[in-house]
Amino acid sequence: GASAVMAYYESLDIGVVIFSNGEINSITELLAGMVPALVQWAMQHGIAENTIEPVHIARLEVTPNPFTFNTNIRYSILDTRSSIQKPAIGIYDATGRLVKSFNLESRIENQGSAISWRGNDNAGRKLPGGVYFVKLTSGNLEETRKLLLVR
Repeated sequence: GASAVMAYYESLDIGVVIFSNGEINSITELLAGMVPALVQWAMQHGIAENTIEPVHIARLEVTPNPFTFNTNIRYSILDTRSSIQKPAIGIYDATGRLVKSFNLESRIENQGSAISWRGNDNAGRKLPGGVYFVKLTSGNLEETRKLLLVR
């Protein structure tokens, strides 16, 4: 059950490909009817090339969650732009206050990295149990995960 038909009109420099979920009983009939209609429609509406937009994806995974002593934060950035900004990871408490930030020296391009967090703030003090948010940012990319610290 699948068929395909391709036609190229050299005088118009237009090609048409038709895929079907069933059998095409009469290819000649199809070419005689549909393809010229499609070409006429394309000529009336214009033909343009579609450009592929760059891909920008940030991924963030926190395990174990909930945690008591230590949790691993895995992150990756897929960015097909020519230059990406350094990623940053911050831990925020339930009020939105930044309690821990990580200095990510190296730039990431199409690869992942991991850091470990022991539930302490920037001064090294143990934070109380509760809900925290891990936020990965890089330029306009942003990904956030909720995290539960159990003491």
